[in-house]
Amino acid sequence: MKIKPIFNSETLAGRVVIEPLLEEETRNDIVITLHPQEQNRGRVIATVDEDGPVKVGDIVLYKAFAGTITGAIDGKNYIIMEETDLLAIDERPNTNTK
Repeated sequence: MKIKPIFNSETLAGRVVIEPLLEEETRNDIVITLHPQEQNRGRVIATVDEDGPVKVGDIVLYKAFAGTITGAIDGKNYIIMEETDLLAIDERPNTNTK
């Protein structure tokens, strides 16, 4: 069974869908990837208000442990969170990697 995510204005209702940009740490030559909710930076993949301050594709900073993780959909985890959990839009150059 394949799960098809439904991200539209009816399902989001004031929320955004974020794809976490997972960062890794190296400790004693061991690579550690933090849990998606321990990250605080991600790419917006869906939003209700296309005319609002946050656009699809924006890199945003959000509160740690905000939102609900969707589980793996096509091998990726997404976080659905309230727009109020967003802290800032990261406008630095070269932040659209990963």
